[in-house]
Amino acid sequence: MKKIGALILVICLILSLTACSGDQKETTVTPSSTAEILYPQFGDMEAVALSTEHFSLNKGEMVYLYAISVSEFFNDYYDYISYIGLDPTQSFKKQKSFFATTEEETWFDFFLADATEYAQDYLLFCEAGLAMGLTLDEEDETFINTQKELLEKEAAASGWGIDTYLQQMYSTTLEWKYMESALRLTRLAQKTYTALVGSREFTDEEIEAEYQKNKKDYSLVDFYAVDFGDGENIPDEVLEKVRTDLANVSSLDDFTAVVRDFVAATRTTAAIEDAGGLDKYTTKYLLEGFASGRSYQNNYLFNWAFDEETKEGSVYIKENESTHAPIAYYLVRGPYRDESVTVDVRHIVFLTSTYGGSYTTSELAHEAAEKVYQQWLKEGKTVERFISLCAEYSADGNAASGGLYTGVEPGEMVTAFNDWCFDETRAVGDHGIVDTEYGSHIMYFEGRNITWQKKARTALSRALYDSVRDAQAEKTPVKVRDEILQSINW
Repeated sequence: MKKIGALILVICLILSLTACSGDQKETTVTPSSTAEILYPQFGDMEAVALSTEHFSLNKGEMVYLYAISVSEFFNDYYDYISYIGLDPTQSFKKQKSFFATTEEETWFDFFLADATEYAQDYLLFCEAGLAMGLTLDEEDETFINTQKELLEKEAAASGWGIDTYLQQMYSTTLEWKYMESALRLTRLAQKTYTALVGSREFTDEEIEAEYQKNKKDYSLVDFYAVDFGDGENIPDEVLEKVRTDLANVSSLDDFTAVVRDFVAATRTTAAIEDAGGLDKYTTKYLLEGFASGRSYQNNYLFNWAFDEETKEGSVYIKENESTHAPIAYYLVRGPYRDESVTVDVRHIVFLTSTYGGSYTTSELAHEAAEKVYQQWLKEGKTVERFISLCAEYSADGNAASGGLYTGVEPGEMVTAFNDWCFDETRAVGDHGIVDTEYGSHIMYFEGRNITWQKKARTALSRALYDSVRDAQAEKTPVKVRDEILQSINW
């Protein structure tokens, strides 16, 4: 579940958790509402669960980080929850995880491992930040206070206090004081990450060296795949001729000729005529097995296709285990660099009521967007202020992460959004308002990426991140009290 690559310590603040229920027990905390708390916590919430030399996380703070882990998973995999066997009506401690590597591993273990891994990294980066002299400043305090104000506003709308609101939102006994202290720690960790990893610019030479070292990770191949068994009872003499002819293939024309002869020998005259003749039938047959832009996977086909000894025009033959007919692969192109272009963009969206928003008409949504946009312009047009305004106003699920979409591909977003992002004149820092059928979006352009280069930068950042974390772990190792973590009720 943990993101692969340089861990960006995003503070997920206001994520709606699908209501879950487990074993019902009497809670030691009485909410100011009759609404049910489904996962009450017991024992000493101040008990230290993880610690380093100067920092620690107690049980109450770990309950919050655990809840965030669950929330993120539900947000990312909501449509697949039933498929992977996660029943939100039962305690996670009683359900075997879909990703289990042992018979005993439950969904509780899965989420706890994720939250604990993040927690350890937070502590280590805080230690590194302390050694650098980093502390929380006025901007950080404003950020945290803003989150509290937003939560209090949401709570008041339901007639609750902030603690009751948190308990209902996360279905567990959670108090603002634990969320606040966790936010302070993660905020310091984020600042340290930015200083040591996030702000690191890699040179073209470093990126090229990473590519040369790990070409498979950044390359693509194109190939034809033809199963000459085709699920049918093919005469032995036809298959023998195919094997003989494949051994002599030295060009795409040769490969096409083998397929043409196979089609002529195994298809009826009527079927060939209906397809427009033998050549058209052959072309269609080949295209059905054409794979373009395939990235490396660890299996026999890709080990062959991405091997440095394999050249364009090479043929790989494997027997179909059920029909014993040959399956032939012809390498058309590759490996070649993935030069496809994506963009990174932020937005603050004001949805119309048709799409679950607060504005009854598109005109009202636009007016609201214009008002916030003008406020941002007057306040200096900084990305930091854009992010805070996004958390306050955006109706998108990624509002807590500053409305950021990374790796957006052409055609992935609705037309007006897409056209703004992929305008050839678009430059880093560009901004504006885009109207779509969903409402109005305040846009901020983060940058344009060439896919292989971005992946290489991510790998380099990951390696740097790991080196910083591991070096700090040697200086200030993390102590983990499993009994405290296991006492979390979920």
